[in-house]
Amino acid sequence: SLLHDIGKFAWRCATEEESKSQKGHWLSHEDWNRRIVRMAGSKVSFAFWSKEIYSPETNCVWLGDWISAQERDDLDEPEKEDKKSSIERTKNTLLLSIFSRIKNFDKDVYCKHTNLTSELPSDNHFVESQEGNVFDKGLYNSFEGQIRGALGKYDLESEGQRHSLLRELNDLLKKCLINVPSATYKSKPDIDLYNHSKTACAISACLYKFFLNEQEKNSKFLHQLREDMRDIFLSKISTSLSYTSPVFILIKGNFSGIQDFVSTIATDKAIKMLKSRSSYISILNRVLPLKLVRELDLPEVNILFSDGGNFEILSPNTYEAKSKLKEFSDKINAFFWGLFGIKLFLQVKFKEISAESFSRDKFWKEFGDENTQEAGTRWQPINSKEMKFIDELKSATDIKGNQSIKSGSNKCRICSQEADDADLSEGSCHTCM
Repeated sequence: SLLHDIGKFAWRCATEEESKSQKGHWLSHEDWNRRIVRMAGSKVSFAFWSKEIYSPETNCVWLGDWISAQERDDLDEPEKEDKKSSIERTKNTLLLSIFSRIKNFDKDVYCKHTNLTSELPSDNHFVESQEGNVFDKGLYNSFEGQIRGALGKYDLESEGQRHSLLRELNDLLKKCLINVPSATYKSKPDIDLYNHSKTACAISACLYKFFLNEQEKNSKFLHQLREDMRDIFLSKISTSLSYTSPVFILIKGNFSGIQDFVSTIATDKAIKMLKSRSSYISILNRVLPLKLVRELDLPEVNILFSDGGNFEILSPNTYEAKSKLKEFSDKINAFFWGLFGIKLFLQVKFKEISAESFSRDKFWKEFGDENTQEAGTRWQPINSKEMKFIDELKSATDIKGNQSIKSGSNKCRICSQEADDADLSEGSCHTCM
């Protein structure tokens, strides 16, 4: 699923001679997919990418692509009337920059085809005209070589190596496809190929886990959803029961108390401790989503966002997933309580969503301001900021309401946490040492 569209990159960079088969027909991007993977000599295949086969695995892959493709916006009528052929439009259309969506911006701005780097975009990274700007064949050749190298490096019989392969492929696609448009013929080129591929893979993984939860029943559901999605794309129907069924949950995590945790320190090494605590929060923001997706048995691509004290994860809507989410939240907050008291807290909530939720006209309504949600679509809290550490506080109080919270005889000179002399080293507790 993650590699299902890499052939689009090859197709854009190929010469006319390279783009035709031995029988003289134009190669599709699916043909390029198979060619790239086959030449890598890997056990990875596109066996599940068949229009004729309706197995549960094939349905998951196709649905991942179709559901993710709802992000696209159709071309305006004047653009549809453009005399360019489909081949010319696809080969010569660059990625439309987000700056073109800013109000009162005079012209469309496009991203030149470059790889993602750690450097800020230079002045010539954006162009106002697509004339004379094409996709770099050298960058594609490098990308293809790295794809083949990654596919041939790992033993797919090993679960650990499969995770490593997926991680390397995800990083490689992010680096090389972030400035390649996902679709250009009938759609505005404002979605990059990497984010489309990543979202499609995340959706496919959720659907497969959903299928495994109750195989006979959910196999029929996936078959029906694929039929309905095909009809929706062909404009035969606008909605269906399977299309609106909440088969996914969107998990949202938020660290509460960051400012208090980072800034309430009193020591002559305040700047050093400020930096270390900021780094600690940053590491938590990266590590905890990884821990959660592993406990949910999902790939890392299901982490949709992770930064700034927040993260979002896409998961299948199953009882097992919700139970593991509650267990994860309790475990992490018990850990925070033991180390930092009430200063740091992880709020976790989720929302049930459907295939319809990913459509462009529904997206902002579903994922926007939670205070404007319709009845039945609100976020459901695993825990809330208003009830921080309620379980820990209950366990620290006896039946008569007397507190049994342990207090130390001294305070840490850095975080002011109470601790006994035996737990202090040079006036610092073990978490601040």
